[in-house]
Amino acid sequence: MGEREILSLAEPQLERIRGAEISMVFQDPLLALNPVMRVKDQVAEVVRAHRGAGQIRYADLFTLVGLPPSSRILNAYPHQLSGGERQRVAIAQALAGGPGLVIADEPFTALDATRVVELTSLFRHLRERLGTAFLVISHSPGILARVADQVLVMQAGSIVERGAPRQVFRNSAPVVRRGTVNGV
Repeated sequence: MGEREILSLAEPQLERIRGAEISMVFQDPLLALNPVMRVKDQVAEVVRAHRGAGQIRYADLFTLVGLPPSSRILNAYPHQLSGGERQRVAIAQALAGGPGLVIADEPFTALDATRVVELTSLFRHLRERLGTAFLVISHSPGILARVADQVLVMQAGSIVERGAPRQVFRNSAPVVRRGTVNGV
């Protein structure tokens, strides 16, 4: 993280980093969110852990990710929301601690095409508005072209291509490009 090596940090040091400096949006928010907690309480947990017990501004945070801060949303359990709403709650939760980096692991996989377009636009908007960096893990060149300034193509755990999306997808070695596109 920056110039700091985090792989060798002790658990208490990692705990301070998680959520506050680096956070995560998982592929399936239904599995990532706690099924027995209201979504507002899950977001509040992150805020309390990293910003203290002050007033939690649900309306601002939920509006930021494109959710109406209605009582229906705030008081819902994850299973009561649509897939797109759950993913937006997961994004709000990831942003609640004010991280500099959000890692998003296949965040668009289970969504229909309309929601994918909405959420890729949301990621770009959040990056510009908050100055937060997003590391998006995806097998989809189309999604990466919409959200990324830089693309890293990995093969067997090593970076084999790096550059702007157009450059990488046009100029990649045929084997790498075929593997990336076939991985969709």
